[in-house]
Parts: sequence; C-alpha cells; structure tokens
Amino acid sequence: NEITIDKLKSDKDRLLEFKVIALNNAESGIYRIPMEIVYYDEAGDKHERTSLISLTVNSAPVLDVGVEDGLLLKGQNNDAVIKIVNKGLSGVKFLEAEIGSSTKYSLLSPKKTYLGDVDSDDFETIEFKIFFKENTPNTVSLPVSLAYKDATNKEYTKEFRVDLKVYSREQALQLGLIKQSYTTLYIIAIAIAIVLYIVYRKLKKRRQRKKAEASGNKQ
Repeated sequence: NEITIDKLKSDKDRLLEFKVIALNNAESGIYRIPMEIVYYDEAGDKHERTSLISLTVNSAPVLDVGVEDGLLLKGQNNDAVIKIVNKGLSGVKFLEAEIGSSTKYSLLSPKKTYLGDVDSDDFETIEFKIFFKENTPNTVSLPVSLAYKDATNKEYTKEFRVDLKVYSREQALQLGLIKQSYTTLYIIAIAIAIVLYIVYRKLKKRRQRKKAEASGNKQ
C-alpha cells in the first residue's frame, strides 16, 4: 500500500499501480479512497497532503429467464408465468421486460412490464395471459427482451428465447395432466331424463283422457 519514487522532475508524471481486490460483500458503486502523499522539495523541506481517488467496483449483471411450471392448453386462454433471475454479483435497476409477438399465439396482456430493481441472487416474475391456436405446435418459442442498467448506470439489452410446452386437451387427458370432467355428461343425462318424464306424463294423460272419453260414449 506504499510506493516510493526517488525523484520526479518538473512537468513530468509517473504511473503508480496498486493491486486491490473488492471483498465479496462489497456492493457495486463508486468508492472514494483517501491517498496520502509525502514528498520533499529541492530545499529538503517536507510536505504532506491527502487526496481522494475514485474506484469503481462493479460486476456485469447476469440475468436468466425461465418459465414457471403450469399447464398450457391450445384453444383457450392460459395464465403463464416467466421468471427472471439475477445470477450475477451486482444488482440491476430500471428493469423492463417485453414479450414478443408471434403468429402461433395471441398475447392478451400488455407486452411490456416494468419490474424495477432486482438484487443479486434474487428474482422477479411476470404473469400474463396468452391464447394458443388449435394448430399451434407442442413447443412454442417465446421471445423475451430485457432492458436494464447496472449500478454505474451502464445500459444493457438482452434477448432470450423461452420454450413453452403446449398441449391439446386430448393430449393433456392422455398424459394425465388434467382429469376428465363428467359434469357436462351428467347435465345432458339429467336433461334427457326430464324430457322423457315430461313426454311420459303427456302420453299418460292422453291415454287417460281417451279412456274417459270411451267410457262416456258407452254410457
């Protein structure tokens, strides 16, 4: 932490190199470091002064995007969730995410979402509604664009592709991802039973009326 220069002539400069290391718990940012300078002039008089130098401690943010577990079905509206994880040693700020368009689906939520700050070893999620067409393939690549700044206000833009697994209702039933609902069948069966009962009652009343008329004619 100390370097000695034998002589420094007028209007000359020397480059001094100090090796430093940032501690693991050091946050990204600009640090003011005091430096003490001691020197002697040509007359041998001693001088001392203290200056402040600036050191920038920073680590490039490392973001990753994935999809949360959830069943996505063709031909209906779905609630999907993507997860943005900060795997780097420094936080990010002013994070904004944008979901791209495609002919394979219709996005029913806003394309852009503002997330703000995401600390190191932390994450944020985006929930959105999406509709998949019946002819959509079983794997859909969802484009996600991230724009953000690091602690020194350096701007970043990164593009990601997230693979979504999409199933038809028949495929989901075969794989046991959803259970067969018999509610509709029950409703239809009950409706048929009611109709048959009404028809039976009408036929019964008609027969009874005919019998009554026949008895009256005989008298």
